Amino acid sequence: MPSSRLHKLLFLFFDGLCIITSVYLAYEIRFKSFGIFSGPHRPIDDIILWAVAIPVVFYILELYNRLGISNIVMRTFVGVMGSGFLLSIFSYLFYQFFIGRILFALEGISIAILTTAWRVGYNFFRGQIEKTVNIILLGPKDIVFGKYDDFIKETDRFSVKQYHYNSQYEGTITFDEIAKAENAVVVFVDDPNIPAEVIQGLVQLRLNGITVKEISDFYESMWGKLPVYHLRDRWFVYSRGFTAVHYDFYQRIKRLLDVGLSSIGLILTAPLMMFTATLIKIESKGSLFYKQERIGLNGKPFIMIKFRSMVQDAEKGIAVWARKGDPRVTRVGKIIRVLRIDELPQLFNILNGDMSFVGPRPERPIFVNELEKNIPYYTYRHLLKPGLTGWAQVNYPYGDSIEDAVRKLEFDLYYIKNASLFLDIQVIFKTIRVVLYREGSR
Repeated sequence: MPSSRLHKLLFLFFDGLCIITSVYLAYEIRFKSFGIFSGPHRPIDDIILWAVAIPVVFYILELYNRLGISNIVMRTFVGVMGSGFLLSIFSYLFYQFFIGRILFALEGISIAILTTAWRVGYNFFRGQIEKTVNIILLGPKDIVFGKYDDFIKETDRFSVKQYHYNSQYEGTITFDEIAKAENAVVVFVDDPNIPAEVIQGLVQLRLNGITVKEISDFYESMWGKLPVYHLRDRWFVYSRGFTAVHYDFYQRIKRLLDVGLSSIGLILTAPLMMFTATLIKIESKGSLFYKQERIGLNGKPFIMIKFRSMVQDAEKGIAVWARKGDPRVTRVGKIIRVLRIDELPQLFNILNGDMSFVGPRPERPIFVNELEKNIPYYTYRHLLKPGLTGWAQVNYPYGDSIEDAVRKLEFDLYYIKNASLFLDIQVIFKTIRVVLYREGSR
């Protein structure tokens, strides 16, 4: 089953134990003493610093998700090194938190070994005892026997069986047999014409302790998205969430953060933007910035600003999706796209209030008109301000088709339903990972 909050809390707890143990061992080796709150050296400071840095860096490196042993070993050591680098800068800037080099090395080595060891052990024993989840898909024939790529990808965890009904329940399995199935999860499609006997069977299964989930809720908890083609209007009526759309406090706090962070960002990145502008001018003639109309909050258009990464007048004529290996992209453009530097001028859009740091990516009007005709609930992505980055951007690669737009909308709807400052922080951390791994850029 999916990585739940309990799963992540378990990881945080054991990482905390590893940090405390490592600092204790380092002080015992170095000073033969562990006076946690007193003395010339205060290990409590070291514990706090590591306890802040490690979860942040580990989260960026996805070390709180399911990974293979080779990835665990590599990413854990990289994560500890990255955390150590950040702490060395911090301790240099704030001398009262200075950690001696030998002590610092002992702590880092111990943390790397312990966090790697417990993760590898957990991964091994989990693989030994974890049972395959028997997913039983239940719904109308034309829906159930469709595309279920997400289930197929989970073949190492799922054993999927599909059953359907027409006017009456049909299939090669009965509800009594489902009740006897080991580690079963029933995922049903909330179809308006679902027979009463099927509902009664689902109720009885749930009362007997079998996990029963509507397919939209299952997708939400499993993959952090909402299956567009399985949503119904009535689902939006009774489903929890979507409070951020009208929650003034969240909107005001988010706007305050947008103004503050965009102002700081513009100051800090000014030298980089000036250097980028110089390179653009040297390589090709034309304007520094690429200005394009996009659709924003409540469907209102605005002008989005980016550094020009294509040749001048690259989009004269019919608008097309950007594609891999696009010949219109300049040499400088390729670099600034990979590093996401071309997006920096959008800090002005954020400061101006047209965009936010986190939200659905704004799309062009010509594409919006096409997508609204072909994709249900596409207009809902305009219920929040568009973002410089978003939940769809950090969970799905760059798209250049209507099918890709559907997949991204599934993630956008999840964000709109569950939007919060905590989720925004998750998106920002995942964005750092995407930039470091160079995922999705074209």
